Amino acid sequence: ERLLDETGFDRAEVNARYFGPFIYLNRLSRPATGAALRRWEPLDDRLARVRPLRNLANLFVAAAWTPATSSTS
Repeated sequence: ERLLDETGFDRAEVNARYFGPFIYLNRLSRPATGAALRRWEPLDDRLARVRPLRNLANLFVAAAWTPATSSTS
């Protein structure tokens, strides 16, 4: 959110949800995390498409809004 705020957006929201031990693995080894996530990605894509299981999928969503512009005639 801080990075989006620094770019001049009026408002920014970031939501993330991570399943599994990836956050803890990342603290131990970034290269191992990248490799594990690449192997996990196909299963994660399938989880995201199954409604009862989609909350188990990794999720990262960022939304930002620009200042409203107005023009007068």
